[in-house]
Amino acid sequence: MTKPNYFIIWLLILCFAFASGFLFNARNKEAAIAASKLNELEIENYVLKMKLELLLRKYLEELTELQEKLDHIRIYKVKATAYSPFDVRCIGWEFFDGLNATMTKARVGAIAVDPKVIPLHSIVYVPEYGYYYGWTKAEDVGPKVKGYHIDIAVETYEEAKMFGVKWPEVLVIEPEIQERS
Repeated sequence: MTKPNYFIIWLLILCFAFASGFLFNARNKEAAIAASKLNELEIENYVLKMKLELLLRKYLEELTELQEKLDHIRIYKVKATAYSPFDVRCIGWEFFDGLNATMTKARVGAIAVDPKVIPLHSIVYVPEYGYYYGWTKAEDVGPKVKGYHIDIAVETYEEAKMFGVKWPEVLVIEPEIQERS
């Protein structure tokens, strides 16, 4: 029997060790790169989650604020008539100091309301009815204005009679929302 060549065996062991170490290190490097990429993705995912959470909080706050505003916006179908705050035949008394119920100067376009339905100082949108339409303010009350009834201030008694009675849907923004806007 021949003696084994120890030199060749050692050479084979060294080659095998080198080759397996090289492969092992290459696999470790690939694993480290993969782990690094995974870590970056996890960080990016966390950052995106935080951004999403902040956006959701912001939109939730805005939706809550909008809901609060919507709680003070109403649409009513009302009886609309007209009156002249400058004519005794419309207001029913001779003494008139020029001020309406909210202590503002009487003016064409302001409206009288029943404050139990439409609070004084509410902003009201009256749809197209001649030139008595658009955004106005509930500034007055009247003895005949009860319930879902608005009385639009016009210049003369004749204009009030010509206006007649109409049944528009009006948009009412109550005073609570105006203070926050």
